[in-house]
Amino acid sequence: MFKALLLAIWYDLSDVALAEARSDRASFFCFCGFSRHETTPERTAFARFRRQLVEHGLDHRLFDAIAGDLEA
Repeated sequence: MFKALLLAIWYDLSDVALAEARSDRASFFCFCGFSRHETTPERTAFARFRRQLVEHGLDHRLFDAIAGDLEA
């Protein structure tokens, strides 16, 4: 789910557009580690996951770690 949120940020996708892209684009499947046979998470799943990251204070820490890796 975190990788899906990264794609949403990088491609400026709403939760609805992310769910649609996740079901249509093979590259999104591969990047996120989802199986073709899995159902696409609903847009509300992305919102709930994002909210849980914020509630646990993980949103900035994870995104900062990714940014640091990309800079390195």
